[in-house]
Amino acid sequence: KPKAANKKTSIDKIIKIIQEESGLKDILKYTRKRNYVDARRIFYHILRNYHYLSLDKIGKISRNRNHATVLHGLRNVEFLMKVDPSIINIQKTKRWNTHLLT
Repeated sequence: KPKAANKKTSIDKIIKIIQEESGLKDILKYTRKRNYVDARRIFYHILRNYHYLSLDKIGKISRNRNHATVLHGLRNVEFLMKVDPSIINIQKTKRWNTHLLT
């Protein structure tokens, strides 16, 4: 478990950062296009591992998605990070860490 940050980044700010880094307008849009799905997986990962939210809570924040959808996304995000190095680069950027961990 990562060390909890003193101040939590707002969920809206997390969405904004992911959208800016991925070049998407609305990561919570109802679509199965791969780039949107991958962005949502990152979003789920951050909410689960840095904000320690339940699967149900993450689902509700994500426009009422089912907790099983969130769980499936979380299971696949680790694989995604191994396969697509650009995902890891998003999380390693100075800008990202400044927003997320401060």
